[in-house]
Amino acid sequence: MRSRPFATSSLAIAAPAFAGATRYRTPPPAIEAALNAPALPNVIVSPRRDLIALVTPLRYPPVADLARPMLRIAGLRIDPATNGIHHAPSAIALSLERIADGRAVRVALPRSRTSPR
Repeated sequence: MRSRPFATSSLAIAAPAFAGATRYRTPPPAIEAALNAPALPNVIVSPRRDLIALVTPLRYPPVADLARPMLRIAGLRIDPATNGIHHAPSAIALSLERIADGRAVRVALPRSRTSPR
């Protein structure tokens, strides 16, 4: 039983020494390029099948968005500021395209406080 407290205390003393030895490492350029590539748009077909909506999702949410307070109620994560879902999916671009002739119309989206645009 005496070895357990000793092992725990020795790890606590050694932790700061390891913290100085480790440094932030970036991935190889090919992996970094794949992670930073633009997100592919989601395609939604209209009920009449004459239009498609191309919705480009926000790939990586800002850390400030994820750090906002939340309430955990019955397995849901609620944002108390909006009374909605915490970190709800969001889009950064939206366009409507006519299937018959391919004509596209870009829809202007409101800017968010945390939007990367």
